Amino acid sequence: MKALLLPARHLMWIHRIAHALYGNKLTRPISYFIYLVARVIYASDVHPAARIGKGSFFVHHFNIVIGPSVIIGENCTIFNGVTLGDNGKQRHACPVVGDNVFLSTGVKAVGPVTIGNNSIVGANSVVLKDIPENSLAVGIPAVVKRTINRADYY
Repeated sequence: MKALLLPARHLMWIHRIAHALYGNKLTRPISYFIYLVARVIYASDVHPAARIGKGSFFVHHFNIVIGPSVIIGENCTIFNGVTLGDNGKQRHACPVVGDNVFLSTGVKAVGPVTIGNNSIVGANSVVLKDIPENSLAVGIPAVVKRTINRADYY
């Protein structure tokens, strides 16, 4: 019951509503209005065109930026301060995040990069190159430190 009161859950629900409305040209202006209100209330910028898979959730709702062409897989965990967007050179060339990915606080992934399934990206890492599946990546720029088994972390 307590989980229903978390602002991070509200932000995800609002995004899902805005995303559903964004798919129809007639309701797209309403989705943008919801998006703008959510930006003010939750201090995050999650574009309604971004695709976020089932079971994915925000742990904290502050300072999350997700661009319009970002694709996030299922069951991903996203902490505060995460930025997923284009690199300014290639418009709408945004990251693709696989299933069961854990994005720690402050992760920045920019440009057309892919973060593989079951990977963990450490706090304040900057992802500029693809990260393979089942990897632990940390640093600026993010470097794969080792192959992991996600079951060891739960």
